Amino acid sequence: MTTVPRQNRRHSAALLVLGLAPAAACADVIEVDGMAPYESCGYCHGLDGNSGRAGFPRLGGQQAAYLRKQLEDFRAGRRGDQHHPMRTAARALSEPELDEVVRHFAAQMPPAADTLPELYRSGRKGLAPCAGCHGEHGEGRAAVPRLAGQQPEYLRAQLLAFRRGERRNDGGVMGAVARALREDEIALLAAALGARP
Repeated sequence: MTTVPRQNRRHSAALLVLGLAPAAACADVIEVDGMAPYESCGYCHGLDGNSGRAGFPRLGGQQAAYLRKQLEDFRAGRRGDQHHPMRTAARALSEPELDEVVRHFAAQMPPAADTLPELYRSGRKGLAPCAGCHGEHGEGRAAVPRLAGQQPEYLRAQLLAFRRGERRNDGGVMGAVARALREDEIALLAAALGARP
């Protein structure tokens, strides 16, 4: 597995923080030497993993096995295309750094979700309840992600990506679920599961 040498991490972090702006003008803007690896993740996801920025998933309290799998999938190109900023970030981490990032964010306190709707708890005809895999309160299990307190915009975007087949790193389960959900149900679930830190 290829990782970016330590001396190139400053460049990678600058590109990530500045939204992949041209490197020539900004490569030295952010100095990451001496920082813990999770600290550079904090620019987008928040140091406690509870990003307040729409579109950036909240990692605080996320299942460790799920975090590890997603980072490994970004590294291997199973999530996102070759220009995806998370692919660059994940490849910049050594194995010990990846372990440290996962431990840090899994240990943080996540925000709570609102009251979850009946659709989440019990499903409906043709749709199994979300709670069956993601837990009664959206807490997740092992390699199944925590959904409670996640960014609503992020949840909606991921469900739509599963529906369109743009995200396929889950064995096909979520693709089938997302195709069975109506647009209004996706909006309902995303809003109910989301919360502000």
